[in-house]
Amino acid sequence: MQTVTILIFDGVELLDFAGPYEVFSACGKGEDERLYQVRTASPDGRPIRAANGLVVVPDVAFADVGQPDVLIVPGGNGVYPLKDDPTLHRLIQAQAASGRQTLSVCTGALLLAKAGVLAGKPATTYHTRFERLLEYDSTIVPRVGARWVDNGTVITSAGVSAGIDASLYYIARRHGRAVADATAQYIEYEHWARVAFDLP
Repeated sequence: MQTVTILIFDGVELLDFAGPYEVFSACGKGEDERLYQVRTASPDGRPIRAANGLVVVPDVAFADVGQPDVLIVPGGNGVYPLKDDPTLHRLIQAQAASGRQTLSVCTGALLLAKAGVLAGKPATTYHTRFERLLEYDSTIVPRVGARWVDNGTVITSAGVSAGIDASLYYIARRHGRAVADATAQYIEYEHWARVAFDLP
């Protein structure tokens, strides 16, 4: 079973992290064989208050994340207080250096940009935040309008619900389209069937 760690923080956009959480948690359930163990991490391991007020209790602190098979970096207004956080930068950089998967949702791409792992690469983010993305790293190649962008070990996705599509895309890339389709069917996410993509 692979491990997925989703970063959460005050002001995180709810569906940015809850969507991928549902996708990876559901993957394999239809066959009674879960393929992923999912956990959350906050800056200090304490509960956070997401956008719109939901309080979430994390599993671990950023410093204790280690190197999961998949690291998910969601967005929301809470990214801005964290953009210069050295612990977060080290976590993201170590994940990238390990060759394991990183997936950002929405403005989570800004945190990847600040950590330097998108330098010279194509990327997408929330549709109103491309200017900020390039302010953080002018070498990034913006892919405006893309639902997600796959750079191999780093996948960036557009806003909010796009994280669900990007998570299903990653599952399709790793396990095949049938597994992704079964996961989408299990959570009754019909939009997935209408999103076109090419597997590498």
